[in-house]
Amino acid sequence: MMRKAYKYRVYLTNGQRRILEQQLEACRWVYNQTLAARRDAHTEGAPLGLYDTQALLPGWKAERPTLKLVHSQVLQNIQVRVDLAFKAFFRRVKEGAAEEITGVDVGLASFATLSNGEQIDNPRFYRKDEADLKRVQKRKDAAKNAQDWIENTKQKALLAKIHERIGNRRSDFAHKRSRELVNTYQVIVFEALAPQQMGKTKGRGMRKSITDVAWTQFISMTIGKAAEAGRTVILVDPRNTSKMCSGCGELAYKTLSDRTHTCPHCGLVMDRDLNAALNILQRGLQTLRL
Repeated sequence: MMRKAYKYRVYLTNGQRRILEQQLEACRWVYNQTLAARRDAHTEGAPLGLYDTQALLPGWKAERPTLKLVHSQVLQNIQVRVDLAFKAFFRRVKEGAAEEITGVDVGLASFATLSNGEQIDNPRFYRKDEADLKRVQKRKDAAKNAQDWIENTKQKALLAKIHERIGNRRSDFAHKRSRELVNTYQVIVFEALAPQQMGKTKGRGMRKSITDVAWTQFISMTIGKAAEAGRTVILVDPRNTSKMCSGCGELAYKTLSDRTHTCPHCGLVMDRDLNAALNILQRGLQTLRL
């Protein structure tokens, strides 16, 4: 028997998009809150089980009304994922599996830099197909101006195919890189980024570069794969991770074009993204100790 998978594109209104973003933020909060509650309880010698954490949901909803935007079974399923992660973790500890943690800084010069210095190259999908997009767009505009609707429709379909190709490549890349991370590390720490908002505050060239990378997909897929594999993903505050010196903790201001971190306080010199990844790692470790 052969199985087939189908993909369907959903066109969201701005209102629907905002609602989904609010729901995703609520889910993220519940995951981190559940993780913290179980970690603290385990540290205090009174570990919580799945049903114990689900009993906390009504109180959390009373304190945080936005949680009511998400169906109750969805929130319960999030806690099931945390429960599976804890069970898998303790199973590996019993078997003697090593706990490894990495901090990941996503960027434009390289797609991601890990706290051990490893870098994932930026594939630049949009940039590679930009010439094709411009050529087809030019033909489409010419056909529209000439009121050649048959040619206009043809070029519009070609544009859609190119964008679909870019999207498929980006998705495949995010799948593969997230799988590598989850297979290698027990705990993975990211910044809690909002790349869409970043794009609104930058120039046109910067917006194009931000759109070109698959940060959101990459982090989302890593979270999903980590839950299935019993790994843990931590999202930390991104403030000053690039400016803070990973050696002494003081701030070393730099522009976007400065690719090297040079601390005027302790003299530490290293790659800018590696410095950020080390800061992200430290914040992740602090979260685990809380």
